Parts: sequence; structure tokens; C-alpha cells
Amino acid sequence: MSNSKAYIILISMMFISMLSMAGIALPYPILAPLFVDAPLNDFNHFLQFPPKILLAIVLAAFPVGALIGSTFLGALSDSYGRKWTLAGSISLSALGYVLCGYALLQQDYLMFVFARFVTGLFSGNVSIARAIAADLHPVIDKTRAFSWTYAAGYVGWLVGPLAGGYLMLLGAHTAFFAATIALMVSAILTVTLISETSQSTTDPQHRFFHLLYQHNSLRLLHHKALQKVFVLALVMNLGLNAFYEFYPVWLVEVFSFSSIQIGHHTAVLTLCMVLASSLLLERIRNTLGKIGSIVYALVLAGCLLLATPFVNMSWILPYFVFMGMLIAVFNGLLPVYFSDRYEQFGQGKLMGLLTITFYLANALIAIIGGIVSLVGATWSVVLGGLILLVSASLLRLFDRSTSYEEARLEVPGR
Repeated sequence: MSNSKAYIILISMMFISMLSMAGIALPYPILAPLFVDAPLNDFNHFLQFPPKILLAIVLAAFPVGALIGSTFLGALSDSYGRKWTLAGSISLSALGYVLCGYALLQQDYLMFVFARFVTGLFSGNVSIARAIAADLHPVIDKTRAFSWTYAAGYVGWLVGPLAGGYLMLLGAHTAFFAATIALMVSAILTVTLISETSQSTTDPQHRFFHLLYQHNSLRLLHHKALQKVFVLALVMNLGLNAFYEFYPVWLVEVFSFSSIQIGHHTAVLTLCMVLASSLLLERIRNTLGKIGSIVYALVLAGCLLLATPFVNMSWILPYFVFMGMLIAVFNGLLPVYFSDRYEQFGQGKLMGLLTITFYLANALIAIIGGIVSLVGATWSVVLGGLILLVSASLLRLFDRSTSYEEARLEVPGR
């Protein structure tokens, strides 16, 4: 592959990642006010359940679906090729957003939970995007490809919540229909701009469901080294998602923020992610090394979240600035570290496994954090800080105990 073609693919993938992430993030500023700061009705007080518990279930539905989707989408892209697997999954995710908007119009809580699950089921395609970035190595350095792809996704997280906050003024359902449009544009661009980076390895005689069983990402857990990877990534993502899911609730509960204000602060967070990922990540890696950079960022982020009870209105902005920069470091370098060490297992399956940990953590912390938030959403965020500190310790132990010889063992059956 020529250098120019590789960069065309990477830039196209960045644009598609931005639109896809914008579609996913667009409803986020809407959910907390719907349940925490709105008059009680049949939707946010379904069966007389506390609104925070109903919100926790809604927050969990999407990652549970994405968790299931992540087990096979990345692996299927190894077998069927990246391009069409990505385009198909984006299109089906867009249909889920249509159902979400309709459920809100009908004020049907159960339909909304189901729609969030269906949307999540086909949103695990982030593993395919990361696999495409990994496929471009060695033409494009893997750290650069990952950091640029992540930066583009962060732009989506910047644009999405801002748009969602303002679209809330037109009705909560409007944001979900707008997300549908963004994802359909993303699917069209995938078909027209992305070249295939991985040749199909599928035997025409193999049935689809046979491939789901034989080549899903969870089968990597037969390998002891990847069991450690799974646990480590899961713990880190538990801490990260405690922050992602409950800072909007914290902002509403403690500071009475509106959807637009949440969108503005989310934009600050993601802008700092973009800048750190695109401008600083390679320099930090070259100075501290991959492991050193990740560990320092995890420790600092954990300490920052532990300080959440002491944050007042004047400190909110610096809080989000520093958190965005730290997330960009550990969230951008950890996949590179694992991709370099375990590339022989297939980038699609490996990125799928890492994506599974994100969504599993998302679902688990939605329930655990939802229960903790009954005491106060602040403590759900503090819990995330404690978990990030634990993940930093685990990563240091993992790196010292796992040799590269173990990582390079021959993969059975390949």
C-alpha cells in the first residue's frame, strides 16, 4: 500500500469515526435532565421506580447491546472484510436511533430501553475502526494511526453533545432523529471512501453462525495472557465509565446544569481530548514510554476524580480540561500497547475484545454507580477515581509479570 493511499484511508476513517461518535454522543446531555430534573411522569417514574434507577437501566441498555455486538463485529470483519461489516453495522445502528426517537414521542419507557439495546448491539463497530487503523501499520505508525482515529472520535464527542443540548429545545426525540442522519451519512461515506484493508478469509462453505461461534472475540479468552488483558482493560474502563456516565448527573444534581450547559462542558472535555491526542500523545509516549505514560495518566486521573467532592463552580472548567487531557493519554495508548504485543491474534478480534471490556464496564458501572448515586452522584464519580488507581497498579504488575516471549507464543489453530 502506498503512503498516500494509506493516509486517504486514515483520513476517511477519521471523518467516519467523527460522525459515528457524534451520533452516539448526541443524546447524552438529554438523558440526565429527562430523569433527574424533569417533572415525574409515566416515562421517568415507570412503575413508581426512582428516576435514578430508571436512568441507570437506560444507561446500561446501550452498552449491554454493544457488548454483545463487540463479541462478533470485529471478528467478522477479519473474515468478511472491514468495509462492508462496518457499513452494515452503522446502518443498523441508525435504525435503532429511529426507534429511540419514536419511543420518546410515545413516552414508552420499555420501548426506549429496548431501542437503546438494539442501537448498542450494532454500535460495537468501533472495534472495526480501530482494526482498520492497525491494518495501516507499518505504512503509518500505529501510535499515530490510533491517536488520529481517537482524536476524530473525540471531535464527534465534542460536536454531538453540543448539538444534543441545543436540539433538546426542540424536543428530546429530535436529537435521536438527528443522530440517525449522522450515522446514515457515515455509512454512505464508508461505502464510497473506504478501501478494504483486510482481505476476506471466509470459506463460502462456512455458515454465518458457524463463524460467529468460531471467530468471535471472546474465544481469545482461552489464552491465559489475554485473560489478563481482559481483566486489566475491564478495570480501567470501569473507572473511566464511572466518570463518563455520572458526571452529567453530578452536574445536574450539584450545580443544577441544563442540557446546554452539560453540552458545553462536555465540549471542553472532548476538545482537550482532541488536542492532547493529536498534538501531545506521540511526544508523551516518546518521553515516558507507553507504559509510563499510561500509568502516570491513570494515577493523575484517579486523584482528580477523588477530588470531585471539593470541586466548586470556579474549578469545574479546569477539572474538565485536565480530565480530558489525561483520558486522551491512557485511552489512546493502551490499545497500542496491546495491539503491538498481541497482533498475532488478529487485530479485529483483539480490538473487539478491548471494545467488549469498554461496554461491559459501561453496563456494570451504570448499575453499580446508579445505586451509589442514590446517596449522591458525586460518590459515583469518586468510585471511578478509586478504580482508576487500582487499574494503574494492575497495569504495572501486568507489565512486569508478562514477558514478550509469553506474548509471542504461537497461536493454536492459525
